[in-house]
Amino acid sequence: DYKVFEELGKGGFATVYKAIRKMDNLEVACKMIDRKKIQKSSLQHRTQTRCIMQERLKSEIEIHSRLKHPHIVDLLNYFEDENYVYLILELCHKGDLEKYLKTKKVLTENE
Repeated sequence: DYKVFEELGKGGFATVYKAIRKMDNLEVACKMIDRKKIQKSSLQHRTQTRCIMQERLKSEIEIHSRLKHPHIVDLLNYFEDENYVYLILELCHKGDLEKYLKTKKVLTENE
């Protein structure tokens, strides 16, 4: 179980929240992917069915769960209900890369 706190970011289909994993108080990012938004987009564009979008999401989860690298955010867990798919991810304390690059302008080799 997780306790969700403030919103960290939002995209077309998902919202990311800061959360705490209750069993060990680990800070995580909880990405909530809205099934209704995916379905609505599929109907509007008629280029992809809901089934294809679901398969892409499952494939992304499967691939991400196998990736283990210090420079790739770790997928810790995932689960779903009728409204959302939840991805529990390693929390990046410095925020997202795009914002970091905009503020830093130039990176050192170590960064």
